[in-house]
Amino acid sequence: MSGMRRYEVALEAEEEIYWGCFYFFPWLRMWRRERSSAHPGEQKLEPLRGLMSCLSSGLGPTPQRSGRGFPRRSPTAAAQPASALKI
Repeated sequence: MSGMRRYEVALEAEEEIYWGCFYFFPWLRMWRRERSSAHPGEQKLEPLRGLMSCLSSGLGPTPQRSGRGFPRRSPTAAAQPASALKI
């Protein structure tokens, strides 16, 4: 795949993710409408800024698994009876 084609595919993917945020978070649509009506000269919302805020909400194309999920218990902690735990 040529470099230019890769760039086009990446832009299309960014745009799909950006507009997908409006599907999954309907309140974003209202926020965007309010914002665009408040600033008629600034109707173009920068897609990258919108994309980054969307990605920070957890809708990335490849979710990062590091640091998420449940902490793993050590085998010794799992083997302790409930009476050993001070609750």
